[in-house]
Amino acid sequence: MNLHLSNGLQAHRRGRFLGALLGLTPTDVQPTRADGMVLMSGEEFQPPSSDQAAWLQWARQPGHALVLLPPYKEGPVVDRLDWIVSLVQDAPTAVALAPLAEALAAEVSFHLSGVDGASDGLLGHLWVNGRSNTRFWKAHSNSGLVAATTLPIWSITLMDSATLVQDWLGALFSHVGKPAAPEPPGHGNSVATPTPQDFAVMVCCHAYGVGSPDALLGALQSQSVQVMNLRGFDVPGIFGRLRAMALIAERGLSPTGLELLRRSAFWGYAAQLKGGK
Repeated sequence: MNLHLSNGLQAHRRGRFLGALLGLTPTDVQPTRADGMVLMSGEEFQPPSSDQAAWLQWARQPGHALVLLPPYKEGPVVDRLDWIVSLVQDAPTAVALAPLAEALAAEVSFHLSGVDGASDGLLGHLWVNGRSNTRFWKAHSNSGLVAATTLPIWSITLMDSATLVQDWLGALFSHVGKPAAPEPPGHGNSVATPTPQDFAVMVCCHAYGVGSPDALLGALQSQSVQVMNLRGFDVPGIFGRLRAMALIAERGLSPTGLELLRRSAFWGYAAQLKGGK
């Protein structure tokens, strides 16, 4: 696992301590050329002026993980996810066999709420009361991930616990999808295989006659009663995949996409939705 600190974190004493703890070499980190795992503070990521969209696009790619660390600004953390950060009211209690959370519980200043994504209880992502100290979200099973934690892993408390931090980060990285192996020659015309979420978007594109993320979201928002719920979907990423498979057109599905949808288990619902829209 290649591990990097964001440029903003490298410039802060928290990042300098964390870099020294993990033996990291300072380097210019940009979403266009980074790989592996990037650690970034919530304060650096949350402002509208940040490169949030570029980093989220980067984090969707297999082999990539963006991990947000405290401190945060109170409020939403990641665009289109329901993660909300607020100040803690009572000191949390770590579960048994969660050594990193136990070591840092007394220093935690933020509460993370939301249901999008997941928390791995075996990795100590949950407090005793069941609330999350860490959540991660993936666009699909083999994508990269974006995670947010309230654990201040840059704390001087961990001065002699580099292995503990490395193991925790490594375990989180184990959820990251692996980059696909290079395709052998002659396999460029393999059959497109959309995921269930891809098919859900294809159903909407066919029903509403749309061929872009903005047009789809606009069509859904214009409904008085929203029949389709794409909350938590990586809609731009899905459209990117559908275009790469030549399944999407300017206003709906391509002939190939329409035929694939007709042969799928989703066709009955697609026809019903189009007839009743």
